Amino acid sequence: MTALTARLASPFRRGQRRRRATGAVRQNAAQLGHVTARLLHLGLQLRVGILPELHELRRAPVVAIARTAGELLMVAGVLAFVHDPSDLAKAPVWQLAGDALAAILLAVSLGRLGYRVIPRWRLETVRPLVHRAVPYLGSTLLGLMIFNADLVFLRALRGPESVGHYAAAYAPVSRILNVGVAYALSLLPTLTRLQSEPSAQRELYQTSAAHVIAGALPIAVGGFVLAPDIIGLVFGAGYAPAVVPLRVLILSVPISAVRDVPVMAVLSKGREDLVLRVVAASATTNLVLNAVLIPRFGMMGAATATLSTEILRFALSLGYARSLGFPAPAVARAWRPMAAALAMTIALVAMPPSNLIVGVSAGAVVYVAALALVGGIRRGQDGLPELRV
Repeated sequence: MTALTARLASPFRRGQRRRRATGAVRQNAAQLGHVTARLLHLGLQLRVGILPELHELRRAPVVAIARTAGELLMVAGVLAFVHDPSDLAKAPVWQLAGDALAAILLAVSLGRLGYRVIPRWRLETVRPLVHRAVPYLGSTLLGLMIFNADLVFLRALRGPESVGHYAAAYAPVSRILNVGVAYALSLLPTLTRLQSEPSAQRELYQTSAAHVIAGALPIAVGGFVLAPDIIGLVFGAGYAPAVVPLRVLILSVPISAVRDVPVMAVLSKGREDLVLRVVAASATTNLVLNAVLIPRFGMMGAATATLSTEILRFALSLGYARSLGFPAPAVARAWRPMAAALAMTIALVAMPPSNLIVGVSAGAVVYVAALALVGGIRRGQDGLPELRV
């Protein structure tokens, strides 16, 4: 999650001191592959151990507030202080600051609930957890490798300019995927508590997958159509080569978001080893695809390798979840979001050229209206609109 600052920092933020020449672009991109990796993961460790406890205590709003505050601090710092290649090293510092703020807020919240968050070394307490932690840690590290392998291959095989353009394409995708991860994490405690109620557990699993499709599908479709406007607004006309890779990468959003639901289902059964198998197979496949596709196709090869890897992770996660008693999400429940997304696509393509804000707003209005028209949004018992997919 935090590794995506590597994507955010590299595309050389818009600002008063915007890139002055191609040489600056090359210099900035050349530093991308190695400048932030160690600081980035440190921030994740500050808060990863506190999130499950608060979710388990049914304090999801507290988690949301803390995470949002941390992300806002990071974004504000990057926007205010990262403007050109000489500022690149400041990006991971602000990422670390944001994660530290989130960790502090979470620790304070636990303290108010009567739980003391004091670092201590208790081997007898840690030893029973090591067996489950090892495969989870392994899958996390392999996931980071998947996340960064395309950049490493691009830097080695195609040069720093391709790295900069590709990182620009990945930046919006990374931020979107964060939302899906947050939603998936909120599912884990509830899925775990429902072990004694298999039917309710399966219903939550199915409904969650349908909700994720309803939320991720319009993002992928809208991002595909509006990719030139996204790159132009955020990074400038000089980053036009990033448009096509963005269109490929944005297609991975619904796949990755839905995949997280069966992953949480597998984790709720205590099968971290199966998650490790999925990520290990996916990491191996990703390395092979990057090695084969990038020398010939460059950024498009990297984007295709990423999309293919996400499809594999989705299929394997779905299979393992099914083996543990979670039937595959019903395809029939996706037809309403798909119909609404089709209507949105037609509207966006038919629209005259406009700025990104107009396009996003119009797309959102059309999608919500179409979803309501096909019965995907209805009035609930409390009189408020309710998602029904």
